[in-house]
Amino acid sequence: MAAAVADAPPPPGPTENPANGPSASAAEQKKPRPRKRGPNYAQIHAKPLPLEVHPLPAFHPSHPLSLLHLCYVYLQQLISPPSSHPATPYAGYFSPETRSVHVTDPATVRALWEMGFFGKGTLSRSEPSWLEREKARLLAEKAKRKGGVKGGTAEEATMARREERRLFKLERARAERERIELPEIHEPEPDPLIENQEHLQLTLEEAFFLSFGLGVLSIRTAADPSRPLSNNTSDLLTLFSQSSYFPPRPAPTLPSPIIDPDSPFLLNYVTYHHFRSLGWVVRPGVKFAVDYLLYNRDPSSRTRNSPSLSCPQHERKRFTEMQDWWWLHCVNRVQSQVRKSLVLCYVDVPPPPPPAVSAVENGALEGGVGGLLKGYKVREFVLRRWLANRSRD
Repeated sequence: MAAAVADAPPPPGPTENPANGPSASAAEQKKPRPRKRGPNYAQIHAKPLPLEVHPLPAFHPSHPLSLLHLCYVYLQQLISPPSSHPATPYAGYFSPETRSVHVTDPATVRALWEMGFFGKGTLSRSEPSWLEREKARLLAEKAKRKGGVKGGTAEEATMARREERRLFKLERARAERERIELPEIHEPEPDPLIENQEHLQLTLEEAFFLSFGLGVLSIRTAADPSRPLSNNTSDLLTLFSQSSYFPPRPAPTLPSPIIDPDSPFLLNYVTYHHFRSLGWVVRPGVKFAVDYLLYNRDPSSRTRNSPSLSCPQHERKRFTEMQDWWWLHCVNRVQSQVRKSLVLCYVDVPPPPPPAVSAVENGALEGGVGGLLKGYKVREFVLRRWLANRSRD
C-alpha cells in the first residue's frame, strides 16, 4: 500500500494545470496572427471622375417628413444649383519635349489619381508612390543599422544569423565575467527631409479629356504658369494634333488651320472619349502591345481588363494600308496568353476638307470641338482566340 502511494504521481500544481499547460501554449502558438489591414480602395476611389455629385435625399414612404426634406433640397438646388467642378481648376503644364502634360501639385496629383486614375507617376509603375517608397526605404535602413531588421536576400540573412551568434557569445562571456557596463547614450537621429521628385504625367488624350470633356484642368506652359495656354479648346486641339506626329509638325500660322481628320491624336482621343463615356477606366496599353487597357473598376483591384486597339476606317481609301492577318493573330495571341479579351475599336473617319478651304469655312469646327467629334463613329468588336480543347461542346 505504501509502495503504491509512493509510486503515485503528485497532484498537479498550479504550473501544471491542464488548462494552463503545454497544450494551451501550443494552441496560442498555432493561432494565426492578425493580418495588417490594407487601405480601403472602395472608399479611396469612390468617385469615378474628379467631379462633385449632389444627389437628392432618399424618400421613405414610412417617414412622411422625408418628402418635405426632399422638396426642400430640390428647390434649393433649383434656385441655387451647386457647382460640380472644383473652385480652382487643376493646373497642368504642357511639355512639348515629352508630348505630355505634367502635374506637379501633390494635392492635384492625388485628386486626379484617386478620382478616375488619370496619369502615371514618372518614378513609379503606375500610381505615384515614390515618396512613400523612399520613406519606407530610409526607415528600413535605419532599423537595419540598429540590428532590428534582417536583410532581404539570402546572403544578407546568412550574415545576419552569423552576426547574431557572435553577439550572443560575447554577451554570454560578459555575463560570466559579471561585469556591468552602462549602455552608451545615443542621440536620436532626426528624420531627413525628402523632397518629392515625382510628378504626374498625363497623356495628351487624358489632358484634353480633363480640359474639354470635364472642364477641370487648366493647361499652361512652364514659361508662363500664371495664365492658361489657350482659352479656346479649338486651339488646344490643334496644338495636340500637331504634337502627336513624329517628328512634331510646326505650329500653324493660319488663323483657322486645317486639322487632319486622321491625325494620331484625334483617332486616339475619339477612342478614349468613347470608352470613358461608357464608364470604363482607360489606361495606356503599351505593356500588352495595344493602344489602351480597359478596366471595369480600377487598376488597383484584381479585376480582369480588356485590351483595346484603334482601327481607323476611312470613307475614302487613302493614307495608309490595312494591317495584315499576321499582325492581328500576333496581337491576339499575346492577349490570350495573359487571359484577356481583345477589343477591336473601328473608328469611321470623315473625309478631309478641300485643301483650299479652312476648317471653319468648311464647317468642321462650326459647332466647336463637339461638332468635329460628331463626324466620327465608333464600332466595337470583341475578338477571342478559338481553342479546340476549350470548345468541345
